[in-house]
Amino acid sequence: MTESARLAAAGGLAASRPWHGPRILAAGFVSYFVSTGLVFSILGIFIRPAAEAFSASMATMGALPSFYHVISAAIGPFLGVQYARGRIRRFMLVGAGLLPLGLVAASRADTLVVAAACYGSGAVIGAFMMGPLASNTLVTNWFGPSRGRALGIIATGSTVAGILLPTIAALLIEQVGWRDALALLAVASLLVTLPAFATWAVDRPED
Repeated sequence: MTESARLAAAGGLAASRPWHGPRILAAGFVSYFVSTGLVFSILGIFIRPAAEAFSASMATMGALPSFYHVISAAIGPFLGVQYARGRIRRFMLVGAGLLPLGLVAASRADTLVVAAACYGSGAVIGAFMMGPLASNTLVTNWFGPSRGRALGIIATGSTVAGILLPTIAALLIEQVGWRDALALLAVASLLVTLPAFATWAVDRPED
């Protein structure tokens, strides 16, 4: 095969590759919705009943969000390197499993210390692994001039989560109590994120 023929074949292969932009946007939306929704949006709904269960002050419970920032600062550089190497999807899948595992464990805890440890080591790490850093990197790999618009689209996932999830969480707490409500939301997140990331997330166009 001549050089020109090889170039023509390569160009034809590139042109035949399907564009997965909508799938990437869907995966990013789910990433934002679940990671920010289950770590931040519903936290205020669960703080009061959890504080009563653990006989803890609201000031103590209010320190929980700081776990996210401390842990994200610790693992962020490591994950950034992994995502740059094209390992986004695998870490998103791991995070999709860790997040609900940490929430379920926290919902079953007998003491605040155990609940906080489960929340910080499982839910927070899982949320960061599958959250905005991963989805933003995914979108950056796939979109060129329209990257800013794409990032704005997936970021609406956190807004939608802030609108829907607190109401859903409050209704569940009224029906089954805060422990079972948290566990149900965790399991629901697993049923959404695992198939979404496994089906839609592709690290790079060349993959």
